[in-house]
Amino acid sequence: ARVAWRHGAVLGVVAVVPPPSAEVVAPVGLPVTVLEPEQVRIPYRELLDRTVSRLRDATPDLVIAPVLVEGPAAEELLTASLDADLLVVGRSGRSQAVSVLLGSVTRSVLHHAKVPVAVVPIGCGERPVETIVVGVDASAGSTAARDWAIAEARNAGSALHVVHAWRYPYLGIRAGAGELVPLIYEDAKHLLDDEVAAVERQGMTCTGHLVEHVESTGLLESAESLGADLIVVGSRGRGGFASLLLGSVSTVVATHAPCPVVVVRPTD
Repeated sequence: ARVAWRHGAVLGVVAVVPPPSAEVVAPVGLPVTVLEPEQVRIPYRELLDRTVSRLRDATPDLVIAPVLVEGPAAEELLTASLDADLLVVGRSGRSQAVSVLLGSVTRSVLHHAKVPVAVVPIGCGERPVETIVVGVDASAGSTAARDWAIAEARNAGSALHVVHAWRYPYLGIRAGAGELVPLIYEDAKHLLDDEVAAVERQGMTCTGHLVEHVESTGLLESAESLGADLIVVGSRGRGGFASLLLGSVSTVVATHAPCPVVVVRPTD
């Protein structure tokens, strides 16, 4: 709601009524109660009305478009977001269990949405966005994420931090670590310098951070140490097979970040 108000955008608030079950099962000997479709809709309509009312009280000049639809939740949210600039979903907390933490709906939306997706953990929805951290690796997804972060930082007046994590994949002596590590470091430093320069060419100032770590861990630790209010990451990085399912980095970051995460696709 705050982001929509700041951008002068319409806020679509969507409540999804689950589709009717194919059959009703009750313990033996107990009467079976079948609810009419309109009865099933009542609690969802009431939830939508309460939510819209609270948002209008908090932000009277915010334009809100409430939507009540019926069907599979993920599919309906994806359909509703086709003409949107941002799709916002919730996250239950911080856990090692990805399926429990993200939830099946949020996980599906994150993988299949055609627009940027914001994943917001419990308790983070009302924090002002003063510090934005964006992960970069010169991939198409990273470039889209960087440009999205620049626009948002400019609009919100936020400090922008650009983070590039690098690592030597294997530090065994026979692998030639002594020779290759400095070369990989220099390559990583040049990449970060190029990304910072790209931000400055768009009229924004930023701070670059080069961290030696696994990409997702380096980004998460940097965001935590910088007190990030928002992390922006591309949906696919420069990795191999792990990036085929959305991208290992974006999945891990969206799952474990202490603040909202926006996942941006190359075409966004």
